[in-house]
Amino acid sequence: ANPNPALRSRPILGLQILRDFKPAGPGRWAGGKIYDPNTGRTYDSKLSLTASGVLKVEGCISVICQAQSWTAAD
Repeated sequence: ANPNPALRSRPILGLQILRDFKPAGPGRWAGGKIYDPNTGRTYDSKLSLTASGVLKVEGCISVICQAQSWTAAD
C-alpha cells in the first residue's frame, strides 16, 4: 500500500503516471519517470512502440528493470 495514507484512496483514473520523456529514436522515448500509485514510488522509465501498436513500458531501479506491454483500450 502507498505509504502516504492520504494518497491510498484517491482515484487512479486520470492520475498522471508517465512524465518527462524525450524522443530517443523512431518509436522510442527515454529519460522519463513512471509513478507507481500502489507503492508511492517513482522510477526511471523508457518507452518503445512496437509495429503492432503495443507500448513497451520499462521502469528501472539502478540496473534492474521491469517491463510491461500496454495495449490500447477498446
